[in-house]
Amino acid sequence: MKFKIYAIFATLMIAAAMFGNLSPLLAWAAVFVVGAGLSNRQTGYAFGSVAGYLSRANADTNDDVGEWQQGVLHRNAKGMNTGSTLFALMSRLGNENADSQTYNWFEKDPTRRVFYCDTNSSTGTSLQFSNTSAAATYDTGTLDQTIGTLLKPGAILENQRTSERVTVVAGSSSYSTPITVSRGSLGYAGTATSVVATATYDAFVLITLAKPNGSNPLESAYTQPSNYVNYIQTFNATASVENAYKNGILRTDIDGPWMEQKADALERIANDINLAYYLGVAGISGTTYTTGGVRNGIDKVSLTDNALAGGSGAGVSLDALNTWFESFMTWGSDVKLAFCGPKAYSSISKFANSAQGGYRIMQSDNNNEFGLVLTTVQTPFGQIDLCTEPLFKTISSFNGHMVVIDLELIKQKTFEPLFFEQYAPTPGSDTLQGQFRAKLGIKMKNPQAFGYATNLWKINA
Repeated sequence: MKFKIYAIFATLMIAAAMFGNLSPLLAWAAVFVVGAGLSNRQTGYAFGSVAGYLSRANADTNDDVGEWQQGVLHRNAKGMNTGSTLFALMSRLGNENADSQTYNWFEKDPTRRVFYCDTNSSTGTSLQFSNTSAAATYDTGTLDQTIGTLLKPGAILENQRTSERVTVVAGSSSYSTPITVSRGSLGYAGTATSVVATATYDAFVLITLAKPNGSNPLESAYTQPSNYVNYIQTFNATASVENAYKNGILRTDIDGPWMEQKADALERIANDINLAYYLGVAGISGTTYTTGGVRNGIDKVSLTDNALAGGSGAGVSLDALNTWFESFMTWGSDVKLAFCGPKAYSSISKFANSAQGGYRIMQSDNNNEFGLVLTTVQTPFGQIDLCTEPLFKTISSFNGHMVVIDLELIKQKTFEPLFFEQYAPTPGSDTLQGQFRAKLGIKMKNPQAFGYATNLWKINA
């Protein structure tokens, strides 16, 4: 409305100036004054009320390009110090070809030197031994053939609880049959040891065996090996895109959607393999084989001391931590490698920095091996290298997990190495498809040399 009034007035003033009825200067002044009065702005030009300013409110949204960064930041298993660490390490260090999806190996303990008393509160000369070290707990190895061949006449045993020594007088033909002993044999001072009633689970150590001159030799002793078994697991992850889309360029990936799909599939299968090596359980269900991981290798032989319950926020005592480290650090290699979640990592490293209880951080120039940044900690029982496991970091319930590996005793069994298979085009299908596939497992020798912890957040000195 204001514009119409202004237009009519301006037309009249222009006409009056042209026909001499009004001075041109006066006419232009009147036009300016009236325009200013009709404008929404108190100052400015007369045409300010009709000017169209281009802004985000009225511009075509497709015309405002904005800024788009090439690529996507993957917060999970891509980038520096991320990925599937144990799988990557095994692929570089320890590979053995597998001839079947089921693979077996044998392990044997050293010749038995410790026997456990099955005779309670006895001062008699008839003692029976077993491998029962505590209620429902058995030490490693078998007793078949070892009682009859090792505990022969002349064998001297020492009770580790009472320090009494006994000498075998007559052996037995079976480990289920008691042996006859002479009580109170000579001790370290050359005098007879005190006869003390035995108790169930007393540990007797075979010190030596003395034979008379001219006597016949003993028959040979053979300790039966134990059979261990694990399985090759099939892993796969697929990638697929429609043909109309595969040659495009994504804002997020200049290589296109096909390469992006393959990268995501590779990440999935690598994580599947990695967690199976830590936490998989050996088994067969129909035609599905699953490989047993480190934790399964420890649990299935009841190595309870090799597993540490960290207590979460309440923490774990130094005594419990020492017992845990001693259970596996004194076996196998002198140096272990621990894959840690962030809370488990910080609990060990912080405690070691305090140099309490024999723990301390070791200074070393060579703290980067095979792409892993390592923190070396000296424990009372040997050296352990800590590294971060990204999957334990991204899975919040695994933040307190730690899996300790003996690299000399673990191998990756390869039935089919990891590879990418691109499918032949399916008639009538307008898609491009393929899969990553692998058939792998692990062989973990001497599980006593491995350990794991859960919910390890804090160490209480």
